[in-house]
Amino acid sequence: QRVNMWKWFLLVILVTECSTTSFDDVCELTIKRSVRRPLFSWYKEISKIEELDDFKYIFLQRSQRTSECQVKLSEVFNKPVTIDVIFTFKKIFNAWNISQIHLENEDGAFGTAFKFLEGEGAIFCPEFLGKFTGPDLVFVYPDEETAIRGEFRDGHLVKGSEVLIDQIRCSKYGVPVISTVQSDNPREFTEDVSSKHHLSSSPLVRDPLEVKYVEVADSLIQNAGQGVFLKRDAKKGDTVAFFNGVRIDVDDTVKEESHRASVHKVWNDWRDEDKMLDIPPEFRTVDSYNATLGHKINSNKDGNVEYGYFLHPRFGEIRSVVMKRDAEAGTELTSVYGRVLDNITFLRKVYSDFNTYLNMNDENRLSFLSEVQRDYRIMLEDLMIDTKTKLSL
Repeated sequence: QRVNMWKWFLLVILVTECSTTSFDDVCELTIKRSVRRPLFSWYKEISKIEELDDFKYIFLQRSQRTSECQVKLSEVFNKPVTIDVIFTFKKIFNAWNISQIHLENEDGAFGTAFKFLEGEGAIFCPEFLGKFTGPDLVFVYPDEETAIRGEFRDGHLVKGSEVLIDQIRCSKYGVPVISTVQSDNPREFTEDVSSKHHLSSSPLVRDPLEVKYVEVADSLIQNAGQGVFLKRDAKKGDTVAFFNGVRIDVDDTVKEESHRASVHKVWNDWRDEDKMLDIPPEFRTVDSYNATLGHKINSNKDGNVEYGYFLHPRFGEIRSVVMKRDAEAGTELTSVYGRVLDNITFLRKVYSDFNTYLNMNDENRLSFLSEVQRDYRIMLEDLMIDTKTKLSL
């Protein structure tokens, strides 16, 4: 007997409104019940597979000593199927989450597939053949209205243009399908990940999600210069902007004056590294750089946004600006951040230097201690200024 395990599984985990709901209606019911962000709602529902005891047993065996593993739905229910669902799990920030879903039949991978990225973005592949590669893939922004459609290679954007999501419907296998239409301003984008000395190849090409959500104007905070304001209402948890920058580390913030004095930097410690993003002096005005605007947000002890982690198709691993509470259009965005270095930065630096010291021979230790003595003096002075600034807010 043919068993569509995928739809059966969804039927089990969903609290439906009608006990006679057919298998074909399950995905549609999930999407119809979601007023906002139906794709993310569907993702949360399918993630409930992690609550099943049989899944936990299989996952525990496969997740040892690795950062990625796969589980088949047929294995969880121990039943033969003609069409199977493959869940790929990935570990990031010490937490496991579903990173990919695709279908398989006796000939291998086929049909629609999704790759779920950090920060609640996703890549939709209309015809999956084992990799997220092809000329017609779609990156879906967290608002599920904005997207980039074009060529991807193994999940990386090669070239694409801005589109609008027209419809999210369900395939006959119970997997969402993304339909798009061309936007009024179909700008083209390519992958453009920054480095220590390179910010962007197209610094004045704005991110399409930011165009909808935010703009720069004179700040309402006295003597703060410019600030970032909402162009539309936003809900708690919404991603409204991004923070890109050159990629530096803690040593750069101590040894290089341009980074040490900068108030345009943020932690970018994706892998518990001492990494940061900073906007160089020559790019700190919107006339020279406005591809992302997270660095223009001013500080306030009662900030209404916080910085999340986001795997961006254009900028790579950066930080996102996420609403801490609901806010109306016209609201100025503020966050809580230090002037230069915070206590965590200082402790990380001490720990790193101590390990370096232990691995040195006696001949090099004295000169090394002289160097770090200067660094610590600078950091302590900055901490003093930072503390005074926070107390005055």
